[in-house]
Amino acid sequence: MAPVLRHIQTLIAAIMLCSSPAMMAERKADVPKRSSLFAGYSVEAAKARCDEAGARTVEGVWYYADERTTLLIERCTQPEVDLPYQIVYLDSDDYDVLPGTVMGYAEPTVDASAFEVWLYSEVDGTELKNPVYCVANLDKNGAMLTFKRKKLKFYFRVNLARFLPTFFKGVSLIPREESPQAPVGFRKIYPAVDDNDTPSGEIRYL
Repeated sequence: MAPVLRHIQTLIAAIMLCSSPAMMAERKADVPKRSSLFAGYSVEAAKARCDEAGARTVEGVWYYADERTTLLIERCTQPEVDLPYQIVYLDSDDYDVLPGTVMGYAEPTVDASAFEVWLYSEVDGTELKNPVYCVANLDKNGAMLTFKRKKLKFYFRVNLARFLPTFFKGVSLIPREESPQAPVGFRKIYPAVDDNDTPSGEIRYL
């Protein structure tokens, strides 16, 4: 399998591992079964599209450092898709997936910092297919979009001094913190965050 295809599948796998079963539950949405391809996309062209559209907080050019992949989140240009944002592949180390390939879609929730996201999880030739559902969180500065790792793991502790019929009185369910791990996610590279920690071109209200 070509490296860039592995990059996309590694990204999906990492997000799925970081998401709880509830987050990954299927939600009905108008998500095409296969990716679309649009001509004329590149990193520079994406920046120009952001400038022309007046990019909102989640819109912009994002970088996934773990797999050195650059993508664009922009307002959806497909009238047949009833979702507000599309996620478009721009660049990585290799080019087997063409720039302009739609990697998925996003929609805001009632929580301004949370987004429902659908990302294609399988590769079929040069197309992507099988969208999976997850939830991403935007930080307060709009500079990071992350899929947080679960921090707690539950385990059973059994007091062997107790046995039937009092066995269940000797069982405890105890939370244990797992080893710290960095969250999986995207870092915004355009529009840049200014000195006030807000994306350039946005007004910061005091």
